[in-house]
Amino acid sequence: MSVSETIRETSDDFWQEVEKTHEWGCWIWHGPTDRKGYGRWKNRHPAHREAWKRERGPIGAGLSVLHICDQPPCVNPRHLYLGTHVENGIDAHVRGRVPDRRKKYCPKGHAKEGDNLLVFQNGGKMDYRCRRCDNERKNEAQKAARRARGLQKTRMTAEEKARIWELCQVGTPRRQIAVEVGRSLWSVHQAITEARASGDR
Repeated sequence: MSVSETIRETSDDFWQEVEKTHEWGCWIWHGPTDRKGYGRWKNRHPAHREAWKRERGPIGAGLSVLHICDQPPCVNPRHLYLGTHVENGIDAHVRGRVPDRRKKYCPKGHAKEGDNLLVFQNGGKMDYRCRRCDNERKNEAQKAARRARGLQKTRMTAEEKARIWELCQVGTPRRQIAVEVGRSLWSVHQAITEARASGDR
């Protein structure tokens, strides 16, 4: 039975974490990953090893499951082969993956190319990052900072804007207004600017 036929017959949730539409035939794992970008099945087993065992059979003692495509999140059995740890190290040097390696995809499977590729120097070495993941990290950091400060993330209501303008008119400092209404200083500035520009106040 071929690999594709076997996978079509597989109905458990392992293959539901896999996207098979990437170029070069990579099947990208979209479940949990480790810090190097390799998939983790049930947070315990390397996803590419699990894929090999499901489609190729047992893995011999002392053997690793290696990638011919150099993509850690790939779990396509046709892109995997068995080798020793030493062979894995030699292969890494031959392919130019040590010490500086540039991947075509980030650990989450986003293509690092075009506008999505961030290139900069890091400690004297060129670093290549995924812009989408970088933006997601920054957004999460901003949300965490807002939560820590007790700031709201909902759209400001007309009542809140009216309260801000009322406090502004009696001379309340803007920073104090921001604390009282639970909004960022920038949001308070925006509300006051809109109120002044409306001409109704």
